[in-house]
Amino acid sequence: MKLAIFEPSASGHHMILYVRHVAREALARGWQVSLVTTPEALRHPATQIVLDEGQGRIQTWLMDGGGADEKGGWRLLRQQWRRYQAFVDAYRKIASADRPDAIYLGHLDYVRKFMCLLGSPFADVPFVCVLIGAWFHHRRMGIRSRRSCLDWFRCREFMRLLRLPSLRRLLTIDETLPEFVRQRCPALGSKVRYVPDIGALAGRCSREEARLALGLKDDDCAILVYGCITERKGVDCLLQAAADPRCRPRAVVLLAGQTNSRVEAMLDGPAARLLRDEGRLIVRRGLLADEEEWEVFHAADIAWLGYRGFYCMSGVMAQAGSIGLPVIACSKGLSGWLCGKYRLAEVLDVRHPEQVVEAINRLAEDKGRRQRHSLETSLFAERHSPRSFANAVCNAISAD
Repeated sequence: MKLAIFEPSASGHHMILYVRHVAREALARGWQVSLVTTPEALRHPATQIVLDEGQGRIQTWLMDGGGADEKGGWRLLRQQWRRYQAFVDAYRKIASADRPDAIYLGHLDYVRKFMCLLGSPFADVPFVCVLIGAWFHHRRMGIRSRRSCLDWFRCREFMRLLRLPSLRRLLTIDETLPEFVRQRCPALGSKVRYVPDIGALAGRCSREEARLALGLKDDDCAILVYGCITERKGVDCLLQAAADPRCRPRAVVLLAGQTNSRVEAMLDGPAARLLRDEGRLIVRRGLLADEEEWEVFHAADIAWLGYRGFYCMSGVMAQAGSIGLPVIACSKGLSGWLCGKYRLAEVLDVRHPEQVVEAINRLAEDKGRRQRHSLETSLFAERHSPRSFANAVCNAISAD
């Protein structure tokens, strides 16, 4: 089996989770693996981890990045058109040298709209993709989400995509989407499969060692914000709540991951300065290696999922669950729905600081509540292992 993995971005979980573990499993099965990515992503530490673990067995191909990310309306369409063309050009270059047997696309949203209109950029080669950013079906499935007059169009667009002959399987980390498709169009139901998001951690240090390394005291209650940290993580809401006089005196905000310019501006704001002056703000910037990731999760007392304008699954929730870490989550989107369904977290409206303050105080002061949440998150995370995800993807790729 000659497998080509298309991933133009190395940010967030794209490369370090969704590509890394699929490539590892594919190599273990004896497949030939190629990684098609951009020059920028190739230089990223996450990509280097993937290639280092491949021990020289992963061939790399370069593709055009399609320009800077754009959001909203025609700008988003223009971005997707450039990326679609980049995928077409990259595939033609690869196929002329050594035609792959299958394609894995770890993030369908790069080219979803134009794939619906123009077909697969990979000619007639079978492909498997993972869909992450879709919520047109949420309200019909009982999930609080953003209402849009375009949901009906996005649904039709999605069904058209499923009819592509070369689409072998569409995988989703949203457990409600396969049921939605079965209800809406049973004939296409077999093409959609749910795969649990990845949530494992790997490391060796103890909780005591982790807290000591981060400078946390015994009475500190550390609230972890982890991953690709942008404004949608609700960082400003958490900083404001932690700086509130009503909040527990030793509530510590622990930010660990890659930050953007807007988050850096928040870290220069009055709430952050107050917390920093009191020794209640710890920042670990950049991509964290496995041991560092283990350290921040094991040092924390609470994981923060107070997202705004984000309606998809959170890998951080699964990671927190893997060690039984209690969670504070927003009430909207798939993450909020899962937290409510499985009783994983304190669910709230992050726009109201008083609700955040109350949630922090409840978890910090009520050991029994923390233990109940820890048990539920641990049970939830049992199926969210990297091996389960990678097996599901590779089985879909090899299926007839």
